[in-house]
Amino acid sequence: MDTQFTTGAGLDAVKPRDRIVVGFDGSPNSAAAVDWAAGEAALRGWSVRIVTCSAVPAIVDFYGVGASQLRSLSEVVATIRERHPHLAVQQTVTHLDPRDALIDEAADADLLVVGASDSGTTKARLLGSVPRTAARRSSCPVVVVRGEGRHPPRRIVVGVDSSSAAAAAVDWACDHADPHGAELVVVHAWEPPGDAGHSQRARDLARADAQCLVDLAVSRCRERTACVVVGALIEGSAAEVLIDASRDADLLAVGSRGRSGFKTMLFGSVALFVAEHATCPVAISHPQINRP
Repeated sequence: MDTQFTTGAGLDAVKPRDRIVVGFDGSPNSAAAVDWAAGEAALRGWSVRIVTCSAVPAIVDFYGVGASQLRSLSEVVATIRERHPHLAVQQTVTHLDPRDALIDEAADADLLVVGASDSGTTKARLLGSVPRTAARRSSCPVVVVRGEGRHPPRRIVVGVDSSSAAAAAVDWACDHADPHGAELVVVHAWEPPGDAGHSQRARDLARADAQCLVDLAVSRCRERTACVVVGALIEGSAAEVLIDASRDADLLAVGSRGRSGFKTMLFGSVALFVAEHATCPVAISHPQINRP
């Protein structure tokens, strides 16, 4: 049976969608995710719901694994309460698979936050880690917390291409930059035609098209936010360019089509690859966000 309890003032005054859901499993990465989520919620005046999927039911917890996990949860919540005394905090403890529990809990949330995990093993690629599953299936944007991303962020990088997924990432990045007053850097990775048969004129035209894409994205951002917005056209593969850009960023925003089929599990996507290798938190948005 799931257990829920609430701490903090003013929870009833918070609208249902003004909520961040964050997963906690007792690991340092999940503790970092809770800290990031709490800071973001406190700044926006939202609530945060911490979802803990207990590893072992209490009735068979002979070695105290589940009890230790819950003690860690109590310590994390105490730290949050000290840092953000006015933050409304909800806690949910469940024995469900975290990949299912987090998706369910985030159905009425504005943001789902998870800690980075080791997704490089064959088992993780085939069965899906929590961040991968969240990025594919969540109805709201997902932030995978890794690295030393400063909070609140001062520099947000958003990767763009011509897809609707990238447009969703641009809109999310603008909305996220506004309350922080963060600089927004619009990055497009450009790979020149590799065929020797292409003329220099053809290559120049391809580059001009890529620059136009950047300029359009920058204009879109400037219409949506008062923050400083700059564009960057960088030669290289999308994954490599974005991972490199993450080194000077506090947050990296990317779009994902959110495919959930076997093809995605085997071969992944740029968004998932970047989320697993970037050096700062990565926000993943889908082109259509399911809202009731």
